[in-house]
Amino acid sequence: MMGANINMSISRQRKYASHLPVMELLFKYSDIKNVFEYGCELYSTKFFIDHALSITSIEMQNQKWHDKIKKELISDKLNLQCMVGNDAAISYLDRKSVV
Repeated sequence: MMGANINMSISRQRKYASHLPVMELLFKYSDIKNVFEYGCELYSTKFFIDHALSITSIEMQNQKWHDKIKKELISDKLNLQCMVGNDAAISYLDRKSVV
């Protein structure tokens, strides 16, 4: 039964982490220090924590997902915000001038 869990994990990673090879190339050939991520997730947010100096990540769809990410990806580098709704993140960006 353990093999089924490993296969399911690999399948899940292929589905949700297919962009990581591209991100690896971007970080290899660019001097990226700070990241703004619109929509946090386990794979990319973790990647940014491992490769950038600071990450601002905004979850805009689901408070439960935000709470899961906050619990699983603990880092002083990560500024994780939950801003559910179409305009919440825009208001935050206007105040911070992050764009």
